[in-house]
Amino acid sequence: MSDKQLKDNQMARGLNQALYKYLPHSWIDFYKKVDRTAYTAYVKYWNSGELSDKDINKRRLLLRLSQNIEEYHERGKVKDFVFPITEENYSVRTPDPGLNSDIITEISPLTFFCAKCSKVHSYNTSDHFYRLNPKRKCSCGGTIKQLNLVYSCACGWGGPVEPIPCKNRDHGYKSLFYTGRFSFYCKYEPSRKLEIRKPCPSCGKLLYTKNALDMSNYLPFSITMIDLINVELDRFLEENRDGSKLILSNWLECISRSELRKIAKKRLNEDSEEDKNEKINNLITMYMSQFSWPEEQARQVAIASVGVDSTEGGIREAVDVINESILNLSDNYLNNLSVQFLEYDTVLYPPNNYVSTLENAVEVSRKLNTNANPERYELLAKKFGFKHVQASGDIPFIMCSYGYTRKETDPLKATLVGFPAENKSKKNVYASKLNTEGILFEIDRAAIIKWLIRNEIIDEKQAPNLKCEKELKKWFINHIDSSVIKSFSPIDKNDHKITYYVYNLIHSISHALLKQSANLCGLDKNSLSEYIFPNIPAILIYCQNSQGLNIGAMFNIFEAYFDKWLESTKDTINKCIFDPICIDRDHACSGCLYLNEVSCVHFNKDLDRRFLVGWYDKSTGDRFYGFWEE
Repeated sequence: MSDKQLKDNQMARGLNQALYKYLPHSWIDFYKKVDRTAYTAYVKYWNSGELSDKDINKRRLLLRLSQNIEEYHERGKVKDFVFPITEENYSVRTPDPGLNSDIITEISPLTFFCAKCSKVHSYNTSDHFYRLNPKRKCSCGGTIKQLNLVYSCACGWGGPVEPIPCKNRDHGYKSLFYTGRFSFYCKYEPSRKLEIRKPCPSCGKLLYTKNALDMSNYLPFSITMIDLINVELDRFLEENRDGSKLILSNWLECISRSELRKIAKKRLNEDSEEDKNEKINNLITMYMSQFSWPEEQARQVAIASVGVDSTEGGIREAVDVINESILNLSDNYLNNLSVQFLEYDTVLYPPNNYVSTLENAVEVSRKLNTNANPERYELLAKKFGFKHVQASGDIPFIMCSYGYTRKETDPLKATLVGFPAENKSKKNVYASKLNTEGILFEIDRAAIIKWLIRNEIIDEKQAPNLKCEKELKKWFINHIDSSVIKSFSPIDKNDHKITYYVYNLIHSISHALLKQSANLCGLDKNSLSEYIFPNIPAILIYCQNSQGLNIGAMFNIFEAYFDKWLESTKDTINKCIFDPICIDRDHACSGCLYLNEVSCVHFNKDLDRRFLVGWYDKSTGDRFYGFWEE
């Protein structure tokens, strides 16, 4: 393709739009400027730049990706991935925003038909099409149109529709016409229809076509994670043996937030424990040999010389408290818990302290003089079971796409496919950074415990002291197993009963609020997303593009319409257009709680409207009490 052709075929795309809609091996809508025609195109590959270590914590991102891919990997349902998913095997890359040629496409399918006589035209490449038929005309004078049908299979294979030759070899492809109904016919044998279907060349399954832009043909897999802005704490967690326990001790109020940061800063600027011990032992040997000092005297002087901090005793006490508080949790699990608490801290205290609390919202609402009732904001928050609510701005996110499936997302049915490598030495994933705003809801831990007891999920002996915040926090650390919350599979109710009920509750709350917020803030619901902190427990509803941030949509709904948001959410969730089937059998559906998968962290798994509004089984007399039930 010439430079002029290349320029004509470039399209301005936002970075985050490219990361979701224009990924390698997907079909996209493509507008060619020269002839002002829309085509369907296939993204062959990207030419992108690598993000530096200063831009992103690659190790933490790749670890999170590895955990997500594990469900597919353990079932052997992966393709074009290299394991382990580490910096040695993967680079984290990003496209240039705006008008660029880094996303390489070709027109696909290359099968066309005449809008006037229906004659089929086929080409080998995009260049072949541009060269042979630049005016898109058939010999009859009619305009040719792209037959934008493609095949896709759950095994990961996908391909464009191609002409099917007449079974009479003398005719072949020469006189093919399109019926307009998923079949061709030969001019010389018009009664014999050549149906557009074929066996998958990868797995053999019989495939039928769909429109190339049908979403099921390409299901991108992406994650969004909060970027830990405190680099020292991030490094401290990675490099220090007790890092995770000290972060947990801060969450349990054993040490303050400022104390944790001081400890982290000091630890990162001093020698490691091994280096200290080596220096002490060397000094002991030297003192004993040169000055003939007794070993104990030499040890005391050596320790003083190396400068062991007197605060270490307090640190050990904090670590001991954690050791006593947690129940047989692995180091890896503790690390993941600590990351969750650091991410929550980042939302709670965002950069520049860009925060609006409920008290601020009440003041703003009074000044705006809307039809809201700000005097009820705090009362409603408590009534709905929220311990703390705030709007946060400038929240730093990392958005990353790492593969795709076709037709299905279930790891039992679909194969997860990785992106084509841009160089021979490493595979690649694609990421970008986004600063956005959202509403943080911390759910009242005591209220959840009472709800569990009321529904006989736990008894009072299993419950912590409801008046002690530290005991409540310990309970949620020990009883909510976030390791069993997988992106693509539901939680096993029998093996993880408490986690199942608590996560279903907070996930259902999140969907109910998110779905209703789209109706009030003016943004498309697909531009909003959720972030769940199961061990806090808390949810963040945030805008995942710059549109909402620019207009302050989330701050506006929080400050001007908080009471209407909560009350309308409850009113809406009380009924579903698919009741009684929904409430009695499915418990959640597209009519009430389901969201587009781009907005849900759990692919619409583990949702239950009964947990919010309550339910009565007329056939058995069983009663389940809703968290929002009066």
